[in-house]
Amino acid sequence: MNFARLTGTSNTTIDFGLGRGWEVGFNVLDVALYDRTPATDALAGPRQRNPDLLLNAQKSFKINEFWDIAFGGQVGFNPARQNRERRFQEFTWAVTSLEVPNQPRFGTYYLGVYHANTAYAGPGERVGIMLGVEIPIIPERLSFQCDYIGGNRDISVAVIGGVYTFRSGWQLSAGVQLPAPRSNNPYGFVLELPFRVTLYSVTTRSNRYRNGRRRARVL
Repeated sequence: MNFARLTGTSNTTIDFGLGRGWEVGFNVLDVALYDRTPATDALAGPRQRNPDLLLNAQKSFKINEFWDIAFGGQVGFNPARQNRERRFQEFTWAVTSLEVPNQPRFGTYYLGVYHANTAYAGPGERVGIMLGVEIPIIPERLSFQCDYIGGNRDISVAVIGGVYTFRSGWQLSAGVQLPAPRSNNPYGFVLELPFRVTLYSVTTRSNRYRNGRRRARVL
């Protein structure tokens, strides 16, 4: 969930692990919790049309014990009542994750690129970078996290925070949202409840880079 002064939204992502590095799933993004945006802002030009229903897929490749590469994307539309308000939405990515060999205390680092159309990410540069880091503070319990989506789009923000893993397997992730340079996005607060459930050898999980307008961790 994303909370800013003018808007609040809920984002849900469910993915199924199919084995051999494949994952597929679906997203329900940008469900409005509240919206105090002035009416004049809605006339500023072509913007995202929300909420959004998307299907996603990703294929990851394990290069070695400390290096992974993943390619993925999600496509869908907004279920508007009128045909003229419906928009095809697309967000695709390529991301690599790196760890320091035999030094898990130094964490995991992410570098990637994305492409997104206007209906998904708002007007601006269609291609941008994605950066991230996750460093354990208390092994298997508490970690520092930071994610960044570059560009001047509606999704172009940084989120700095952490994640706590409970003994039950549930996680609580929270962070502050900062606008990327040139983006004019609002400051805000982000709250996530990631989970992992195994059912008949199929894994369902929340995923950070697929989970809405502000984060993009896919590995």
